[in-house]
Amino acid sequence: MVTGDFLNRLCEALAREPGSITLDDTPETIPEWDSVGHLAILATIDSALGLATDSEEMRNFTSIRQLVELLKTKGALED
Repeated sequence: MVTGDFLNRLCEALAREPGSITLDDTPETIPEWDSVGHLAILATIDSALGLATDSEEMRNFTSIRQLVELLKTKGALED
C-alpha cells in the first residue's frame, strides 16, 4: 500500500477529513488520537496491511512519521 492511501485509512479510522493527517502529526495535534483512537490505528494496521500489532514497537509509536517508517521497514508501505 502506498503511504498516502494508508494515511487516508487512518483518517477514516479516526473520523477525520481525508487528507487531514500528515507525517508530522502526533497525539498532541490529533485530538481523536486518544487511547481509543490508538486502538483504531492498530486495528487499521491489522485490517489494511495484515500486520500483527502485538510487538511493543508496533504498539508504542508516538507520531505518524514514526509509524510510517516502522511500517516501511516491515515492507508494508511504499512511497
